[in-house]
Amino acid sequence: MFQETQIRRVEFEVNLALSSSTGTNGSSWIETPDLLVLLINGRSFKIEVDPTNLPPGVHTAQVLGHNVANPSSGPLFRVPITIVKTLPEENDVDLGRLNFTPAEVKRNFLSVPQGATWMDVTVHDTRTEQDKDASSRLTVLHTVQLLPHAAYKSNEHQRYLNLLPGQATVTSIP
Repeated sequence: MFQETQIRRVEFEVNLALSSSTGTNGSSWIETPDLLVLLINGRSFKIEVDPTNLPPGVHTAQVLGHNVANPSSGPLFRVPITIVKTLPEENDVDLGRLNFTPAEVKRNFLSVPQGATWMDVTVHDTRTEQDKDASSRLTVLHTVQLLPHAAYKSNEHQRYLNLLPGQATVTSIP
């Protein structure tokens, strides 16, 4: 019995076709080998990620490993890849006019300029008093600064802003 198990272990070999899914922006920014021979002791392989041509935002993709002998069985493994690319570093960042639907979340990622200790965020409700609905709107400004060796909760701030049409508010974030 032991000898049979050892023989099966030595003879174990799976040929895997590797591929990367198209990223969320429609372009391929991941390179993998075409084939991987998996033996009983496992194998590593190189994944090259080139985010230089990605626009700011969150981008996701996957590396998939399919058994060459049975590709219709689906992938044997998936390696998820997530890239967060920040907006270009500037002292004044203008996101322009943002339109929201109820409960919609929009995320923007900023690089913090060297030496910065706080930021002022100006939020302006661009509706006019002539709009059909001139009631106040609740907007949540949620910021998180990621710092090395610090829990993100320590640098998380959430502000609730009730804005009337045409109203602007400035919030300072330490």
